Amino acid sequence: YTPYDCKVNPRDSSKPVHAGLSPLSRTISQYSSRMHRADVLATHGFFAPQQRLLVGSQSVRDAARALEASSRVRRLDGDLLYHDDMVKLTVRTEAAVRHQVLTSARAHVPAAYRLGLPQGTPDKNKAVVASLLTAKNFTFHTLKYNVSGLEVHVTNRSGPYRQPVFQTVIQEQLFHQHDHMAIEELTRSKFNPMPIGVLAMVATAVECALHDWSSGILDRKGNMFSTDEWSGVYKKHIKALNTMKGLRPDMFMAWTRKIY
Repeated sequence: YTPYDCKVNPRDSSKPVHAGLSPLSRTISQYSSRMHRADVLATHGFFAPQQRLLVGSQSVRDAARALEASSRVRRLDGDLLYHDDMVKLTVRTEAAVRHQVLTSARAHVPAAYRLGLPQGTPDKNKAVVASLLTAKNFTFHTLKYNVSGLEVHVTNRSGPYRQPVFQTVIQEQLFHQHDHMAIEELTRSKFNPMPIGVLAMVATAVECALHDWSSGILDRKGNMFSTDEWSGVYKKHIKALNTMKGLRPDMFMAWTRKIY
């Protein structure tokens, strides 16, 4: 293979740029980035630092093989600088994928849960949000509650993780957003049936968006969707969904296929 001409961002030498890549390597980088973004939503959610690099490396290799670029696979094995730059280019949009899901959740949460001044006072909103965030109430398709003053009492709930806002965010992000992850040939196999990782990520984003309303009025600065703060929440949703799957595997499979 030809010598690798490393080019970096003039303001940050730790960040490689596509200008240093050949047309084939640039295409591999584009493919691997799309594959990695799909992996973030479908499987991994929030990465530990070393895990991010390992998964990114595998995405680059899978992309090179998909393009039948055997010379680039050899280069990945033999040229550490080339390998590291390709991985950096692959994983750099990972946080943006999560924030796109959060942005969608923030747009739809007020209407889905009837928050805001037209629906009630800030004190009422605060009480409702506190109730929604208790025992994963916000995830249920049917949630009935009585409001007495500033006390909210849940009287009935059914259909965990079937709240319609979840489907709205999934459709918007996986089918209509520019990557079209759920229908694009390179990544669609990851999303039918809809993986637990997607459901957990959407639930985590909706929970974060509800926290923006925890004072009773919208905090327009919002909560940071950071790995340190939200990966634990994501893991709790993963655990709950796996429990659901274990109890009724056939029904769970039918439900996740229907979401797709």
